[in-house]
Amino acid sequence: MLAPADEANESGEKEKNTERTKLYYTTDPRQQAYYVNLYIEKGIDVFVMDTLIDTQFASFIESKKENLKFLRVDAELGGETSAESNDGIKELFATASGKDKEKIHFAALGENGAAALLRCPEEGRRFAEMMKMYSAANGQDSFAPPIDEELVINTESPIIAKLNDGKNENAALIAKHIYLMAVIANRPATSEELKELLESDRAVIEQII
Repeated sequence: MLAPADEANESGEKEKNTERTKLYYTTDPRQQAYYVNLYIEKGIDVFVMDTLIDTQFASFIESKKENLKFLRVDAELGGETSAESNDGIKELFATASGKDKEKIHFAALGENGAAALLRCPEEGRRFAEMMKMYSAANGQDSFAPPIDEELVINTESPIIAKLNDGKNENAALIAKHIYLMAVIANRPATSEELKELLESDRAVIEQII
């Protein structure tokens, strides 16, 4: 189904959307609710494209309209900043997430925004989904190459600022928890990630009480 995620904005923003180079969509408005709200708060419509034919239709439109690009809400976050002064934080979150340092980025996402979010570049994610679809159609296991996820750290978050001073003895624990919460806000967690999240929750609560 192709429709704006926020029906209240449909009539007021529809004409504006036709003039945009980029059109944003969600494949799961519940799972990706945090991302959807980021756009709605800026007055940007987000389309619900929750069926296979929707995403195929988007690719068809792009092939006919070269100046038009569909992007899922987690494909770009904007506000990217330099990582030069954040080497310590980059190392901390690379360890916490198990990702290469090249996959750790920084962006100004607001003082009240999430401490970190996952970003999934559009082309890599579409390719992975296409491979999964072809494998399933051929009766094979639904194999898909790993989605090229990137972890984006919010440089305006007070939590990140406290971690950046290097004085918090629980920095590794907090970084792990922040990463796992970014996963939950983006996609279903794997069984291993769910296990790690429960362990992280327990450890964080123990530190509080």
